[in-house]
Amino acid sequence: MKSKILLTFYLCFSCTSLFAQETIYLISSSSAYNEDNLPLIKKAFNNKGYSIRTDYLDQQLSDYGYVNTDRERANILIKALNDPNVKYLWFLRGGSGALNLLPQLTTHISEFKKMPKKVLIGFSDVTALHYFVNENLDWKSIHGSTAATGKDR
Repeated sequence: MKSKILLTFYLCFSCTSLFAQETIYLISSSSAYNEDNLPLIKKAFNNKGYSIRTDYLDQQLSDYGYVNTDRERANILIKALNDPNVKYLWFLRGGSGALNLLPQLTTHISEFKKMPKKVLIGFSDVTALHYFVNENLDWKSIHGSTAATGKDR
């Protein structure tokens, strides 16, 4: 794996001027999350000066505890990666299931390469998606805390 996964998450998050006035899009492509904690998560980001969008959150619990079916999770992620307005895509949590999205994502590589580069943020199961964007798209990513870390228990 190329060394494009940034390991400086905590430094970046504590330096609010780095992302000041930036919009962060929350997404979940793996295990289910506690929807009751979304207001707390949004408030934490807002308090740091970030604008938060939840356009790509659509939790319809699957039989395996994922936020949705493999096909729907892949379609949502594809829409987010193709959205020219998205610069930062922060995953709510990891868990499992992201690896299942790679076959669908692979069929859209040429589309993604035409889009402005994005920064993916998260860890755990999201690592498979870091690898995908680092290797196939030459995009940077931050292998750091998920948005729900400490709030989604």
